[in-house]
Amino acid sequence: MPSVLAVDQAKHFGWAFGQTADRPESGHDDFTKSDLKVAVFSAAQKWMYRQIKQREPTIVVIEQPAYLKGENQMSVHDFLHSLCAHLESGAFQAGHFRVHIVAASTARKFFLPPRPKGAGRLGTDQIKLLVRRQCIDLGWVDETKDFNTDQTDALCLWAYGVSLIDPEASNRFTPLFQERLL
Repeated sequence: MPSVLAVDQAKHFGWAFGQTADRPESGHDDFTKSDLKVAVFSAAQKWMYRQIKQREPTIVVIEQPAYLKGENQMSVHDFLHSLCAHLESGAFQAGHFRVHIVAASTARKFFLPPRPKGAGRLGTDQIKLLVRRQCIDLGWVDETKDFNTDQTDALCLWAYGVSLIDPEASNRFTPLFQERLL
C-alpha cells in the first residue's frame, strides 16, 4: 500500500504520515531547542533520515519555502531554503529519492473548498484556520486537543501527496469531489 510522509517545515515543524487509504497520524515538534542554525539543520537531516528508515514512505512531500517580502525577511527566507535542502538531503541519505517540494498554496487549493466568487482575500492566519477546520471535520485532529497549525498544514500536504500517488484514495477528502457526490 502506498504511503506519504509530509513535513510543514520550519524550526517548529508539523508532520503527517500514513498509507493513502488510511487515516494519517500526525504531530508537531521542534527539530532542536538550540537557536543555532547548524544545529537545526543537522537535527532536521537526522530526523528525516530516521523517518525514512522507520516508515519507508512511497513519497515525501515537503512544504516549499514561501517567498517573504521585506528586508528583515531575507534571513528567514534563506533559513527555510536551507532547512528544506537538509530535509531533502536526509531523505536522499536514507536512499529515498521521491521527494516533492510543494507550495502550501498548491496543497491548500486541492484541500480546501473553493471560495465564492467575489469573496475577499484571506490572510495567512485565516487560511491556516480553514485548513485546521477541514482536518477537524475529517476527524484527523481533535478540536479540543490539537491547536497547532504546523500539524494541520502537514496534514494538508499529506492529502495533496495522496492525490499524487493514489488519486482515487484522495477523493474521500477532496471537497470538490464531495460536492459532486451531493
